[in-house]
Amino acid sequence: MSSLVIDTLCDRIGGDNVAVACVYCDFHAQNEQSATTVLGALLKQVVAGMEPIPSEIKSAFESAKKQVDGRTLRLPEICMMLVKSFSYLRRGFICIGALDECL
Repeated sequence: MSSLVIDTLCDRIGGDNVAVACVYCDFHAQNEQSATTVLGALLKQVVAGMEPIPSEIKSAFESAKKQVDGRTLRLPEICMMLVKSFSYLRRGFICIGALDECL
């Protein structure tokens, strides 16, 4: 079902300055699919589609990485950067398939 939604969004609404980010939860990967990893994957998809990546996003990422000594970003930083990334888009969509599988 989620693949149909994603295909429809990409085909009908996709274009310049539009992002469709998606992740599919897996019951067998519950330990790996925390809120941090799921939102981090969505952030990566959104930013990867930006050309060029806005300097504000780059500097926020560098600042957050310094705060965590180069380790994986924490949930608050990921959420802040995700919101900031969407502010640069005309439209943005997040699709999470089987969300109940990773709760």
